[in-house]
Amino acid sequence: MPVHPNAETALTVFLRSSRNIIEKPTLREKLTAIAGAIVEAGLFRRVSVQLYQDQYGEKFFGWAGLTEEEQEWLATHDTLGPNEYDRARQFGVNLGDIYFVHHDQLSKIVDNPDAHLLSSQAEWKGPGYWHPDDMLFAPLRDSHGKPLGNVTADEPFDGQIPTVEIAALISPFLAIASLLVEQELERRRDPLTTCFNGPFFRHEIRHLADSRELEGLLFLDMDNLKATNDEKGHSAGDRLIQKTAQSLEHLVKEIFGAKSRVFRLHGDEFVITVRAGSLPVPILVEQFKAERDRMVPNISVGAATYDPGEPLWELMARAENEMYREKRHRKQHLRQ
Repeated sequence: MPVHPNAETALTVFLRSSRNIIEKPTLREKLTAIAGAIVEAGLFRRVSVQLYQDQYGEKFFGWAGLTEEEQEWLATHDTLGPNEYDRARQFGVNLGDIYFVHHDQLSKIVDNPDAHLLSSQAEWKGPGYWHPDDMLFAPLRDSHGKPLGNVTADEPFDGQIPTVEIAALISPFLAIASLLVEQELERRRDPLTTCFNGPFFRHEIRHLADSRELEGLLFLDMDNLKATNDEKGHSAGDRLIQKTAQSLEHLVKEIFGAKSRVFRLHGDEFVITVRAGSLPVPILVEQFKAERDRMVPNISVGAATYDPGEPLWELMARAENEMYREKRHRKQHLRQ
């Protein structure tokens, strides 16, 4: 197999840039450095690294070769997601787990192709050359194969449709990106339940409040976990926490939508954030309680609507007090 003329340059750039990428202080800087390295390697003029909000917890990018206008557009629009990844595998040309999507197939991958970052500068020269609406789609996946995000690239320097050889040159950059994202994601997730954890909740609620996206929150506490631990052991209690977390995440997605999140603070306490644009918090709580007996009968819930400018600890305290009020009511009801 002939060696691609950019192979030596790409390998040199990867080896030289790897340490610099790892030592960048933030994940955004790391991903931007990776995108820049792909451009520096002479493979593509424009590269965007995008993390899936459902997996990482927030809209997140690194990029290189984009104008300020394009960066602003990306920052305010939804990224491609896991569904597009599945469709890219179905309709794209597989170059070794990197997928080239011809412009004729692009509408099968994304619902509105014109609303995504695509090359508008490349001049199409005919078969074998890059078309302005072609796309290279490379998934970022964790060590279990779960998609975490993707890299999209356009405007190849040689103007030609990418080959397996080009995909092989990009693969080391994807591998280091996937590793860094997975490491950062582990810091945000609770190891027992895989819900987002308390430290990320504190980051998230400050971000939502500062960006005026916080509608309110629900504070939840499991009932009778101590009895399970005492009677059946802590391993049984851990399994009950895991089952409760899974049911909560399913119920929240069903009622609250994809933008709301479940966080495990510690022990048997959970929090659900409600974003602006959702239904009012009291209505969501009533819907939650209506479905609770079916999905998570072993949990008490309290809620509070955010008053802009209110200290966040007060918001938490109000929701927690409401939860304890309901817990007392539920215990009294069981005794009757």
